[in-house]
Amino acid sequence: MIPAPEGKRHVGYTRAMSFVRLPFPALPWTAGGHPLEEKKLVETPGVVLLRFAPGFEDPQICRGDHVLYVLSGELTLGLDDETVTLGPGEGCTLLAGTAHRAANSGDVPVTLLAVSAPLLADA
Repeated sequence: MIPAPEGKRHVGYTRAMSFVRLPFPALPWTAGGHPLEEKKLVETPGVVLLRFAPGFEDPQICRGDHVLYVLSGELTLGLDDETVTLGPGEGCTLLAGTAHRAANSGDVPVTLLAVSAPLLADA
C-alpha cells in the first residue's frame, strides 16, 4: 500500500491493493450477445470493452449495477422515464435495479468501457 501523507491515514482499506493490467489493445474483438455487438474481455470479472455498431439496440432491459464510460461515438440509454445520450469522455453510474437499455442510433460505432458488479441471487 502507498504510504499515507504525513498527518493522514488510509480509510476503508481492508486488504492490500493489487494491480492488474487491462491489455485491451492486444485483445481481439469477439462476438457479443447481439449481432451488432463486439466485446473485449479481460481476466478481471465485470470489466469489458464494448463496441456497438450503428443500429444496435439491446433487445433486453438490464437491471444490473454498472459504471459506463464512452470512448467514442454516442451511446443512447433508455431509462425508466427518459432517454439520455452520452458522448466521448462522458460516463454514468447505473445502480442495480435501474431499468436501462443501451442503443446506438448514430452512424458510427460506439466504444465504451463497462464495469459491472456481479448480480446477486436470492438465498
